[in-house]
Amino acid sequence: MLVQGLGDQLFFLRFVPMVRRRGASVIFACPDKMLAMLAGAPELDRLIGIDSAELDELSDAVVASVADLPWLLESNVAPPPFRIAVPAERTAAWSERLAALGPPPYLGLTWRAGTGRQVTSEFAPAGLAALYKEIDIPALARAVRGWPGTLLALQRHPESGEIAALSRAAERKLHDLTGLNERLDDMAAVLALIEEYAGVSNTNMHIRAAVGKAARVLVPYPPEYRWMHSGQTSPWFPGFRVYRQPASMDWTQALRELADDLSPNRG
Repeated sequence: MLVQGLGDQLFFLRFVPMVRRRGASVIFACPDKMLAMLAGAPELDRLIGIDSAELDELSDAVVASVADLPWLLESNVAPPPFRIAVPAERTAAWSERLAALGPPPYLGLTWRAGTGRQVTSEFAPAGLAALYKEIDIPALARAVRGWPGTLLALQRHPESGEIAALSRAAERKLHDLTGLNERLDDMAAVLALIEEYAGVSNTNMHIRAAVGKAARVLVPYPPEYRWMHSGQTSPWFPGFRVYRQPASMDWTQALRELADDLSPNRG
């Protein structure tokens, strides 16, 4: 079952248990970078690479895009996120590596998602790019400046100078773990370990949900469907706190709320 986008694949895998409850075996073909992360997932009967010759052996299988599962199942419910298991030895190794970077609690950050600004968007007039998500780096840095522990950059393909700029604005070091976006099994281990993760919606938000942890997601206006039209939560991501950019496109209030929620003095 194939679909565009790693995050979308993880999102729609939540419907796989419903397929298996109907008596079907599930073979999932995915990009090679997802194989190690999904290895051992109990809801997948078989896992193969998207370019593998094993695909030629599936002539008798019913082939469908994983994104079509809600339609094929005639489902109008929001199943819980697909779960992946991180091996204990990998979390142990990353516990040591994180401790070497700095003291807990750990906060991961992502400030951009999408492959580029689009001319059109899912639910907006031309010119509003809902699938390209970005938060101003200095503004995000100010919101996390009071974090009592260690900051981690989890951004995929950061642009030159961005990590240094965020470090300066946050007035503290931002440790660079951006390379883990090419080693998703390691990314899953880090996301399973760190106390907080904040940023725009991206593949790592889906991984965070898959390892059973919550996050704080900054949702640009207009929102994409999985983050709903309004409110501080989404039924698709239990436990996640949503911070919304209003129609005015001004992030000030959302980032103020994020800063308050991350404050060590809260409560």
